[in-house]
Amino acid sequence: MSDIQSQSSKATLDAILEKIGPIKFKPPLNLAGPHDTDEENEVWAREKAIQFRNVFERYPDHEAALSCLEQHAELEMEQSFLFAKVHDDLDAKKFKLSGLYRRFDFNNEKYIQEWRRATKPIRERQDARAAEILSKNADLGIAEWAFNHLIRKQGMKLLEMRRGNIKKIESLIEELTQTIEHYLAFRQRKHTSIEPFDGYYEFGCIQSVNFLISAVDELEPRGRSAQAALLNKICDMFPGNEQIAKYDFKFNSFEEPLELEFEDLVSGESINIRDYRGKIVLLDFWATWCQPCLAFVPYMKKIVSRYSNDVRVIGISNDDAGIGVQASEDQRRKVEAMVTECAAKHGMDWPILLDWKFHDKWHITGIPTIFVVDRRGILRSLNAYTTLAKTVRKLLKER
Repeated sequence: MSDIQSQSSKATLDAILEKIGPIKFKPPLNLAGPHDTDEENEVWAREKAIQFRNVFERYPDHEAALSCLEQHAELEMEQSFLFAKVHDDLDAKKFKLSGLYRRFDFNNEKYIQEWRRATKPIRERQDARAAEILSKNADLGIAEWAFNHLIRKQGMKLLEMRRGNIKKIESLIEELTQTIEHYLAFRQRKHTSIEPFDGYYEFGCIQSVNFLISAVDELEPRGRSAQAALLNKICDMFPGNEQIAKYDFKFNSFEEPLELEFEDLVSGESINIRDYRGKIVLLDFWATWCQPCLAFVPYMKKIVSRYSNDVRVIGISNDDAGIGVQASEDQRRKVEAMVTECAAKHGMDWPILLDWKFHDKWHITGIPTIFVVDRRGILRSLNAYTTLAKTVRKLLKER
């Protein structure tokens, strides 16, 4: 490129960046548009999209490229009605199309259904964009977005296949693991592009760890040796990672004695799980805001009633997570009253522990989760939510 062409290109880029504004920013949670009318917002959204694309497509090695790519992807997904039927090569002259702009509304079920349909072609275009970036610009900063997109796509597919064909699950886990290994290798290399917003780079590792931990769970049909092999590999990939360490603790606590001693929130009595030896104990991880948790209570009560001499329940709420360790006594009392009231309303006539740190210690990432402890005090199930009756009957036969 000649000096004149280079200067012209820089001048064009500077003009685009001036229109965009600061390049290091966090995308707003709602890109509904700054104007009063839909027509004005439609023009605004398309103009923004063109400005962003001009940067990451024409100047992929510039430090603003990753920021603009991230913003463009956010804008496409939040305003997918605008972009679902529009060719990917946006042009200001195509602003003739109107009536597709929507203000984001999660409370409108019809809107949500339409939005989900509209996002399908957007996701397909983003899939193609990620593949192209990793093919042509794998060493540039914009590859960060492409890797994150690909990892998220593979990880979500794995979660959707939950308890499906184990051979397909194994194949997808291998594919996901290889993608993350390539991503980690990319992270070790120097590249251009600043962070689009603080903590963006950390997000890639966080979601990678979460999906890989889910992958260990999905290997359960292959046995604990297969799970342990993948877990060991994950530990090597992310040495010193706190989430993996917590999961490793939970995984290796299986079929080991479980210790738990606390003061019952309802009665104030001291509870020690050792006093329940000879009984099967269900540890119910729940919260007052979790509707599936509350809906599951009658089912647990039915099991306890059926095996009243042999089964006990301990409820472990994480409602205090919202107030944290620095909570005042008044805040703590209000949360305790809320949990006690909810437990009484739903007939939870068993001891209640209010302790989000216990959830965190055992890497409880989704509720309801049900641990099952056998008559000897050994942890025999890390989540019997979908197999509770079967698990209880099996353990009742053991002596």
